[in-house]
Amino acid sequence: FRSRSSKFLILFQMSKEMWQFTEDSYLFFEKAVSFMKELIKRWSDSNHALTIIFFSRTLYDNKDYHNPFLDNLSTDSTGRKYQDFYKVILSDETRYDTVVETLKREYLKYSGLVNWKYKEDIPETTHPLGQNSSSVEGNFLEAVNLGTSVLQMTNQDFETHRTGSRLVVVSAGTGIFEANLALARITKQDMIKTGIGCDLICLSSPPLYTVPIFIYHNNYKESNPTRYRLIHWIYLSFHATSKSSFLFQQDLQVKKTGISLKPYDLKKPQSSRLSGIQYDEKVFEKTEDVNTEESQGQGLTTKHKTTE
Repeated sequence: FRSRSSKFLILFQMSKEMWQFTEDSYLFFEKAVSFMKELIKRWSDSNHALTIIFFSRTLYDNKDYHNPFLDNLSTDSTGRKYQDFYKVILSDETRYDTVVETLKREYLKYSGLVNWKYKEDIPETTHPLGQNSSSVEGNFLEAVNLGTSVLQMTNQDFETHRTGSRLVVVSAGTGIFEANLALARITKQDMIKTGIGCDLICLSSPPLYTVPIFIYHNNYKESNPTRYRLIHWIYLSFHATSKSSFLFQQDLQVKKTGISLKPYDLKKPQSSRLSGIQYDEKVFEKTEDVNTEESQGQGLTTKHKTTE
């Protein structure tokens, strides 16, 4: 059950993949905008309070350590200095007609606000210029913890016309993130205590293994410095545009065996609870005009084997 009048906090991870192209020639941010358009269409009969935040992490080179600006910054597991950025795009918005336009406008301006360096010949300013991190190296868990802390305030500032809170994170990655073990435990406890759910929307293609996965680095233990943990308290989904699965539009015919591959219906999403056998029976089925003369000459048919 999900309320039609809840507080929605959508976090966009502005990692460097957001400025890269997918395998179907879309920018990852274009897929994120496509997700928002579909979401707004489904909210035609809803009254959610929408808040959107952009977040990213800027990494600095080791050669800039002499700069006093970097003395107060945090250090990651590899020894690099980093700085996290958060920008509020919309706050408690109930009219969705300008959401897409606002996202595109803030996307164009965001790179100039977070101290990114694109070329080596750019002159340095008072603050050194860094590089945008990937989705794996980003501040995903910190953003989830921040969103959980914000939504916890609804218990103190109670609104009678809002029922429930929801946290959504849109990422261009595949569901793998570097995280801090202590912060992950705190975030998990806060989400369970307050009953806030977290939906992770990944814009990349699904990997061949189970996700989401957190990578914990522990430099103090040489025997086991890195740990991988499968996360069960985050609901993960992969978003695909209508043209991103064009390979499934092929209609393959195997005349000798009578097996045909049906075109994948993009308008009717398949259930994820089907077993492998049920899925094969649904996709592959026998055709009526099967030529079985050759197989019958050998004493075989497409349905069963006959013996005398």
